[in-house]
Amino acid sequence: MFGLSNAESSIRMKHKTLLHAILTRLIKEFQKLDYLLSFTFVGSGRKLLNEGENNYVSREIHQYWKVLDLDFVIVVDRLNDQKIKKINSIFKKICQSINIPDIKIKYETRVGPIKLVTRKNLQIMFHRLLFDERLYKEYCKINRLTPFNWQLYTPILGQPLRKIFEIDNITPKDLLESRSGVNHYIKMLETHTINPKLLRKHGLQYNYTTTTLHLNEQCYIKLILDSVIKCAGNFVKLYKPIYIEDEYNISHIFYQMFDDFKFNKLPMIFVNYKNLINCIPCKPTPDFILGLKELSLVFLKEIRNYLKKEA
Repeated sequence: MFGLSNAESSIRMKHKTLLHAILTRLIKEFQKLDYLLSFTFVGSGRKLLNEGENNYVSREIHQYWKVLDLDFVIVVDRLNDQKIKKINSIFKKICQSINIPDIKIKYETRVGPIKLVTRKNLQIMFHRLLFDERLYKEYCKINRLTPFNWQLYTPILGQPLRKIFEIDNITPKDLLESRSGVNHYIKMLETHTINPKLLRKHGLQYNYTTTTLHLNEQCYIKLILDSVIKCAGNFVKLYKPIYIEDEYNISHIFYQMFDDFKFNKLPMIFVNYKNLINCIPCKPTPDFILGLKELSLVFLKEIRNYLKKEA
């Protein structure tokens, strides 16, 4: 068993302690896989392990998050039915072992910006980002931005992702045209949808197929906020290396570097609001959602115009 149930004090367990227990179990299971090339913990959940790098406000807010999004990039030598089944069984076994009352567990296998609706009680999403060596290289070619940030993380097991496929730098063209780039975010905001990729078997090979998912109101708001925060972070990275999950730092650097932008404070505002809605359930009004969307589109289109001059 996971060792996280029974005691009343476990219900109040710090997120960081819970996360360490989860990682210990994952490492124990994944290190048994002789076909594993890389196992890397990425994304916003990882910042809980590096609280010393965050400012005081960030550390305090993280204790009250109601959503823990745990993203794991897993690369194996070559995918087959047995390997996928084994990896799924590891995650499902760990999900079933977390017996803390009132915690909801979700296991997500689509590749994309999948978010959970914030509720009263804590939710944990295990997000499996699974590739073999061929698929990972293909994904890096259609979406240079996200793997560019993934490769900054130290792997938990195996090789650094940059050893499998290295993205030396990002360009204005990447920020404009790549999946997770400015044009892609504008399209998602205008259509109220995201396009997660689903792993499908075609003959003897596995490939990712693009799907369409319409978002509910709260998940749509999270997309609106992330569209500004992520694009601002990637924009800063054209000029200055930075850890993209340090969103407070990114937003302040953007504000300082680009004082000629009309809404250069918007990333700072959205970072604060994002943390708020990760802590407190909310039901936004249609007018509020529309206002956020319009602000975001103005911001993204200003970045797009700037990038077109640079590309």
